[in-house]
Amino acid sequence: MFLRRYSVVLVLALVVASCGDAGDAGGAGDLVVPVSDFQENILADGEVTFVEYEEAKVAEIGCLRQLGYDVDPPILDAAGRGINVGINLSSDDAATEAALDKALTMCRNEYSVHVERAWYRSTELSREEQLVALESAKDCLSNAGVDVDSLTTFDDFYEFNRDPQVTGNVAAQDCLALFYDLIAVASEE
Repeated sequence: MFLRRYSVVLVLALVVASCGDAGDAGGAGDLVVPVSDFQENILADGEVTFVEYEEAKVAEIGCLRQLGYDVDPPILDAAGRGINVGINLSSDDAATEAALDKALTMCRNEYSVHVERAWYRSTELSREEQLVALESAKDCLSNAGVDVDSLTTFDDFYEFNRDPQVTGNVAAQDCLALFYDLIAVASEE
């Protein structure tokens, strides 16, 4: 059995990096994702609380489970801002991954994509806090046995996803997840 973990913040960071304004959910062909009734009810008062964000993520997880995926209970990320989800897959072949990606997109679009974006924008870190997160992540990766240059930048962290020192190194992957959790919207500045 293979466990595919994703940090909702990582997914959000990729969406935010690929799109423009708050109304554009990004994605394939830069299509705008309509706001579902479920999300519209949460967003109606103009603010998103952690309870509402959590409600959206739990609904997303429920959707994945209804589609037959074995989803672990949601876990609060190390930064205390986002929710991480583990999905247990029976295989790691391309067809299984493609089906999961399709299911994730469908469930996120219905239950959480706009709520999640609003939540992270409301809890955005200052530039100074982002730099502290960067230094913490560098230390974490070094302690996990990854060679990290003292001049490593935010952009360099995205390259670590392909680094052989990180793939297969659970401690290093956890460091990256923490980094993404802490700077989810750093690319917007």
